[in-house]
Amino acid sequence: MARGGRIAVVLIHGIGEQRPMETLRSFVDALAKEEGGNTTGNWPKPDPDADLFDTRCIVFEGTRTRPVVDFYEFYWAHLAEGNRYGALLKWLWSILWRSPAKIPQGIRFAWFSVWAIILLSLGLLLFTIGPLQLGAAPFWIWLAIIAVLVVVNGVLLNTVADAARYLDTRPSSVEARYAIQKCGVELIERLHKSNRDYERIIVVSHSLGTVIGYDVLQYAWQRFRTRYVPQPLNRQKAVDTLRNAIKGDMPLDDYRTMQSDLLAENIGNGNAWRISDYITLGSPLAHAALLLAKDEDDLRARQRGRELATCPPTRDEKFGITDDITMPKPDGTTRDVRTLDHASPFAVVRWTNGYFRSLFALDGDVISGPVAPVFGKGVRDVALRSPARGWLTHLFYWTHRNDADRQPTDPMAMLREALALDPGREVVAPTPTPPPAP
Repeated sequence: MARGGRIAVVLIHGIGEQRPMETLRSFVDALAKEEGGNTTGNWPKPDPDADLFDTRCIVFEGTRTRPVVDFYEFYWAHLAEGNRYGALLKWLWSILWRSPAKIPQGIRFAWFSVWAIILLSLGLLLFTIGPLQLGAAPFWIWLAIIAVLVVVNGVLLNTVADAARYLDTRPSSVEARYAIQKCGVELIERLHKSNRDYERIIVVSHSLGTVIGYDVLQYAWQRFRTRYVPQPLNRQKAVDTLRNAIKGDMPLDDYRTMQSDLLAENIGNGNAWRISDYITLGSPLAHAALLLAKDEDDLRARQRGRELATCPPTRDEKFGITDDITMPKPDGTTRDVRTLDHASPFAVVRWTNGYFRSLFALDGDVISGPVAPVFGKGVRDVALRSPARGWLTHLFYWTHRNDADRQPTDPMAMLREALALDPGREVVAPTPTPPPAP
């Protein structure tokens, strides 16, 4: 049995008081059940390079048609501790106080609903307590107030506050956001330098983790895009194809094929980058105009300025999408390499986004939505068939179902296709690659 081409899968969890390995175990268990529960060797193993002793690497042993797969969790919840009501309320107010015209269409109904609930609650409070003196208020009113405060503490401070902590741009939140991003980039660095010589690295993220993963990919790409090892230069044909794709209207399937070809071309030319896919589930990036910018115009300006990466990449008006760098060759001479610039991680990383449709914020996943209209036509959006009803659908992106009526829009079917861990062909041991340049 030939084995090789080892794969790493990094899972980034979402908001809430997540425990280390809790999300990763549920994810890997669902994938194992998809394979009939016959996956051998899917047990946690110590990860000597991990930042936390509580995290482990879960391994799927290789088969004739699937290489060894190592699953890692990027655990960041401990870095978002210290949430405070003041910061949370300021962030929520900054969203609620915006003009309705600046609220993305996909969540405008939810925005109006929140305002309706606030006004209705204030009206009922004034109507109930107004005629009474507070000291003489019935016991049940005080009991109801205490119950509401308990719920608010549990729902807001322990969950939504994580989003405020990461997305808020006030100075009090900058340190926590930087710590999370730095930890994520360092994990990507360790995987690239690992002696396991990964052929592919796949990043999967859920909820707020999709925003964190988006940032981590951008910052990690800036470090790796110019890392080449000395070797002869192959032809850089795929770079020209990318330029044409940006200028024209290349079909999505053709663009994703071009991304794979460009990644292989970069690796063949000695580049160290190995991340091939980014998979987002229940992503609030669908509402980036609200969460990452002041409004739609501000978001588009930041994308045109290439501060926020798009898929396909946005061209610089003067220099395009590449930089020319000089690298040494094995014979001591030099070569010129056209390397992709800082705004081009999604030139080589395929982006797949799964979401559950929302019906007026009453059913489905109002947090998520299609990402391609926001970040570019190179993103593959998949509207999934939810295994549950109501607001809790946000939690069901990797739930195994013993259902004979499986469709491509089932969450696990989409995940298996996007991960492409088992290509269905015999695995051939890869040719060893030199270590990346420091």
